[in-house]
Amino acid sequence: MQMPEAVYNKIEKIFNTFLFDGMTWCKWSKVCAPYEEGGLNMRRLADLHQAFMQKAWKRLREGNSLCSRFMLNKYCGKHHPRIVPVHPSHSRVWKNLHKVRDEAESNIHWQLGQGLCDFWMDSWMELGPLCNHYPDQKGGIRVNEVWLNGTWDEAALSNLISPDHLHRVKEVFIDQGKPDLLLWKSSKDGQFSFKSTYEAVREQRHPSSLYSVIWHQNIPKKMSFVAWRLLNGWLPVDEVMSKKGIVLASKCMCCAQMKTLNHVFFTNPIAQQLWSHFASLVGIKSNNIQSIQQLLRIWSLSVNTVGHIKQVIPIVILWAIWKARNKAKHMAIPFSFRRLRSRIISVKHKGPTLLCWEKPEKGALKLNIDAAFKDGRGGYGGILRNDQGELVVAMRLEEKCETPLDAEIQALLICLQECIARGYERMGIVITFQRYFIKHWEYST
Repeated sequence: MQMPEAVYNKIEKIFNTFLFDGMTWCKWSKVCAPYEEGGLNMRRLADLHQAFMQKAWKRLREGNSLCSRFMLNKYCGKHHPRIVPVHPSHSRVWKNLHKVRDEAESNIHWQLGQGLCDFWMDSWMELGPLCNHYPDQKGGIRVNEVWLNGTWDEAALSNLISPDHLHRVKEVFIDQGKPDLLLWKSSKDGQFSFKSTYEAVREQRHPSSLYSVIWHQNIPKKMSFVAWRLLNGWLPVDEVMSKKGIVLASKCMCCAQMKTLNHVFFTNPIAQQLWSHFASLVGIKSNNIQSIQQLLRIWSLSVNTVGHIKQVIPIVILWAIWKARNKAKHMAIPFSFRRLRSRIISVKHKGPTLLCWEKPEKGALKLNIDAAFKDGRGGYGGILRNDQGELVVAMRLEEKCETPLDAEIQALLICLQECIARGYERMGIVITFQRYFIKHWEYST
């Protein structure tokens, strides 16, 4: 089912508000593009629906399922699906399929087997459907009707098509021992691929090596996100905010000039000193560079090894400058070269931490407790397991409470009372409180 366009727009507006924290910087369609095309590698809902409907049309044309045979008999009858008009009384599902029909048909090619394809309407030769060359023909002839003894019947073909097309048809291979096979042109192997279909459906843009540079597997996404917003001019510095109608008295935190994106990140004295320092360390001359875009382009061209640490330095510098700018603006922390340099040098990539459930000692039990708090109500949960990790008992409850700490204490009290009431007294306790694990491991007898 296709949602109304207004619903798509409303959902995309919610996505946009969440991503940019309430302020609209661009249309959601600009975000929905691969990294190298200037997007965030997201997908538009309307394009996803389009790709799914093409998949549904492909299954309809294969006719292998009960549903597809029902749809073909109900809406097409003896006519080819390619030429059946849509009627106001038809179901919404069929109307939605009809909308993608032409685009989906352009992706379909039939590999001949038993020859049950339509001679005129189906695409079974390199020229595409013969109806494109003979518009007066409306189908009704199967390919195997112009075969004779396992090969093409030239006499029958000469009455239907021109000599030039006859020569092209004779080049098509026939394998009568197999059923006709539907091949999907958008996919390299001929099998339907949602990824390749979506790529064919979505709006294509020109890729840029500049955007490819900022998205590196060893760079945290939050750093790349700031660099992405910078390249698009979507960071809230005074110059940009004035263009959005929010005019403020503007003065740089380290000089008297107006805060522009280029000035904050590149041309102010401290940023210049910072870029010169790290550029000299990796053998790049930054004397004649005038903008961040130019600097990133020169920096990326100087890297000849994929994954080299030299590749990530500019993004880390931009991130450090932006954090220092925010601290100088909102917390009155001085914007200094030494502080920025030490922060950049100390940056380390932290990978995911694996947390494992540890078994208690033999014969003991282990109680895991957690709680949640919202709007004056707390939700509590506890799981008691034995030394083999097997579930002994699970508990949950909701009650009124005043603070998150009250919720955690109530969870501990309620779960302990329940365990003791059931006769379980020798246990270890693990409490999850906000982001920290507070372990209390005592055994009682």
